[in-house]
Amino acid sequence: MSYKKIDITLPPNKNFSPKTSFRNQKEYYQALNNNTDLAKSFDFSMPENFLYTRANLTRDFIQPNKSKLRLISENKDKEISALNFVVDAYEDFRTFVKNKKFKKLVDDPIIKKDWCAVVGWQDLDIFYGKRMNEVYQSFVRQYLQPSQKEREIKNFDDFLNIFMNNYFGQINIPITKSGFMNSRNIGPNFSGLCLQISQADVTTYSNKYNNFVNSKNFEVFSLAAAQFGFMLDYHVPWRLVANLNSPKLFPYIQDRANVVFLESETQKTFGFSPPHQHSYSVDENLNGYTTPPINVAESVVPPHVHEIISGEVKQAQYYSDEIPNTSHIHDVSYNDNYSLTPSDIYGIYFNKTSALDIETLKVYLVDMYNTFSNNIPVSLFKVDCGNSQDYSSLFGSQKRVTRQISRSPTSLEEINEQYEKSFWYKLYFNIRLKEVGAKISDEKRAYAIRKMEEYYFFVDKDRALRYINDYLKQYY
Repeated sequence: MSYKKIDITLPPNKNFSPKTSFRNQKEYYQALNNNTDLAKSFDFSMPENFLYTRANLTRDFIQPNKSKLRLISENKDKEISALNFVVDAYEDFRTFVKNKKFKKLVDDPIIKKDWCAVVGWQDLDIFYGKRMNEVYQSFVRQYLQPSQKEREIKNFDDFLNIFMNNYFGQINIPITKSGFMNSRNIGPNFSGLCLQISQADVTTYSNKYNNFVNSKNFEVFSLAAAQFGFMLDYHVPWRLVANLNSPKLFPYIQDRANVVFLESETQKTFGFSPPHQHSYSVDENLNGYTTPPINVAESVVPPHVHEIISGEVKQAQYYSDEIPNTSHIHDVSYNDNYSLTPSDIYGIYFNKTSALDIETLKVYLVDMYNTFSNNIPVSLFKVDCGNSQDYSSLFGSQKRVTRQISRSPTSLEEINEQYEKSFWYKLYFNIRLKEVGAKISDEKRAYAIRKMEEYYFFVDKDRALRYINDYLKQYY
């Protein structure tokens, strides 16, 4: 297939007026949409595509399982990684283009003969830590100190009260990992499903068009990428996005999944355990954990995991509304003919961010308070204390005295003893309602929290968390 040059040229980037920038953007879109020789790009800005790489099929926010990441071998100067099957497909794609399509590549400043991945997976945990530090700095420097609210903080309880009831309501920044995954603050690189061959400026359409879309190598690059299960990002044309629905990518997923199923065997205690399966990951010593049950409805088998020690699957117990608490184990068996479902893929390669949201947030809040109490262990301030007569003056004067507040750090153990566990679930529910922008009456909020508490006390905390997450989905 011969390359068909698109008949448009955008001027080099300068300080464009809004009108010129809008025209460049329009022409960029036309160039991509009108060239039928290119593989279809993936547009993250479309509402139906926003959650791709951010959430699973049931719209639970996710982050990659770090044990499934793999480094790319080609870049010796920088550690670039992605999910293992993404790297496998990418390396085959790169070899294919370089070896079989080499003669079709021409001199090009961007998509050149020695191109390689320069950006890969970005760690959500590191990003989250940095953002929470920024939130803390803003809370202390821009809220507490100017308003002198710091004098009201004597302990962690005061700190939490002011942070949540005063400060958090004024900001539009998430404070949970699930909240960040549902925001525009992060992009698809946190998923482990993307690789970039450039770090070019994404804000100027002239650069994107002139250097990439209108490159004579772009057609070869685009079509070859599709043959290995990749899409090109519509707005970042140098970004490869793994297409989990592509039959071209599926063999790489299947090979890396190395799925071994644990077939339900017996119930060691009581009750009835519906048949179900798990996949699992173990280390070289055959120690590890199963994933939650796969290829079954959650209403049939509630989420649970088994620990695996020296290849032996340990007993697990779960609770549900319909099924009495049930303990059971599994035998290990391998199914050579089993084909992974899309749900399986998410269960094996990703973890739900909500699973650790509460504990992670608790740790950060305690750390914030301890940082505050260590940096400002004592607060001194003047207060009025009655009237006194100064006989050297014809006027009475207000007597002022110095007050002191001393603070000391706390620990996670102390906090866990101080607050009942359901408190953190109620707090988390309210935080997430704000993060998703829920417009909800006090009556509906109170009802939802009561429902969550019923699950917490009469079923278990996992069912309560599932209720929270399912309730929130109506708002995104």
